Amino acid sequence: MNKLTILFWALLTLSSTAAIAQNNGITIGIEGGPNRSKLWGNEFVDEGGNIKRADNFSTGISLEYSFTELLSLRSGIGFERKGITYQVQHMNEWGNQSELIPGRSNYDYLILPLMARMTLGSKPIFFLNAGPYLGFLLKQMDVTESSQLQSGSSMDNTENFKRLDMGFSAGLGAGMPVTKKTILTLELRHNLGLYNISSTPVYNDGAIKTKSTNLLLGIAYKLKG
Repeated sequence: MNKLTILFWALLTLSSTAAIAQNNGITIGIEGGPNRSKLWGNEFVDEGGNIKRADNFSTGISLEYSFTELLSLRSGIGFERKGITYQVQHMNEWGNQSELIPGRSNYDYLILPLMARMTLGSKPIFFLNAGPYLGFLLKQMDVTESSQLQSGSSMDNTENFKRLDMGFSAGLGAGMPVTKKTILTLELRHNLGLYNISSTPVYNDGAIKTKSTNLLLGIAYKLKG
C-alpha cells in the first residue's frame, strides 16, 4: 500500500462520481450514528481478556447512482472512529498493584467505500449493500482516564501504524420516503478490515486489523431520476 494506491482509489472514486454526474438516478445524502469496534488479527486482541470492544461513532456523505430500481452503486466519504478499550494496572510508589485505570485506543479514519446496492419495495424500501472500502488513518491516540492517584494522559502513536487500511463492507437496512425526492434510512453495516495496519512487528507473526459494526441513520435527496 503506497501513494499509488491512494491515487488509484481517488481516481476511481472521482471517475465514478463524474460518470454519475452525467446521468440520471443521482441521490446524495448524509448519514451517521454509533458504532461498536474492535481489533483482530493476533492472540491478544482475539482472545479478549483485558481488551474489550469500544463504543464510537461514524458520519459521512453518501452518493448513489441507480442503474435500475433494483441495482445501484454507492460511494462517498466518511469519518469513522474505531478502537478498543482496556484497563491499565497502576503501581503505587512501593511497587504494589493498586488500581485498574480505564484506557482506550482511538483510530480515526477517513473512509472511502464503493458498494453495490440491491433495493426492494417502495414504501418502505429494503436494501442490501456490499463492497470494498479504503481507509486513511488521520490519527491514533491512546488515552487513559484520571484516577485518585494520577492524572489522565494521552499519547499520539500515529507513526506506529500504516496510513492505509482496506477491507470489505456489508450492510442491510430499510428506508421510508417522506417526499417524492427525500427518504429517511436506517442501516446496520459491518466493516471488516483485511489489511495489517501495524507498521511494527506484532507478537508471534500476528497482525492488527480493524472491524466495526455501525448503526447509520441517514437522509437522502434525489437530485435526478
